[in-house]
Amino acid sequence: MLGEAEQTEGREDELRGENEELETELRRLRRQVRSLQVSLEKVGQYELTHTPAEEPTTHPTSFAELLERFSEFSHLAFTGASGTAGRDFRSWCSRPPNDAYPFSAGKVKMKESDTVGNRGAWRRERTFPVPLAVDRSGEVYMEAHIRIGGGNTVSPRLHFYDDGPGTGRVYVGYIGPHLTNTKT
Repeated sequence: MLGEAEQTEGREDELRGENEELETELRRLRRQVRSLQVSLEKVGQYELTHTPAEEPTTHPTSFAELLERFSEFSHLAFTGASGTAGRDFRSWCSRPPNDAYPFSAGKVKMKESDTVGNRGAWRRERTFPVPLAVDRSGEVYMEAHIRIGGGNTVSPRLHFYDDGPGTGRVYVGYIGPHLTNTKT
């Protein structure tokens, strides 16, 4: 009986792996179709000027690998030390395109509490560098954040600034432990 259970678990693991590979290939093919559609539209207008950048086919497995691979994501920039949909990121996560893999909108918070925003030290903890094209001071208060994992203060956070209307990019300033607030 135990042998059958182990075989079943082994087969389930194999099937999960195969499924992940098929999903990766499907995403690659969808990107290729979108690229061809854009190319055909441009050719139809006698102008071929833009082909979307190829997205990575494998996903980072750790924060360290994510930081190493940020340059692969054309509309994402990491500006922290060491390491365009006409709406904000949370809204996009609530209603993403069919071929997208969004964060759960419930894990995306676009604002900090007034207590955090009004306390100088806590606000400074959430202020990170950005290009001068985003802000003349070279930094912005990144109150928008994503809860990674569970919901309490033990879960890491990713703080970002959504500059879609400006530069068309999302700037990530921090990935790490929950920053100071009334519950930490």
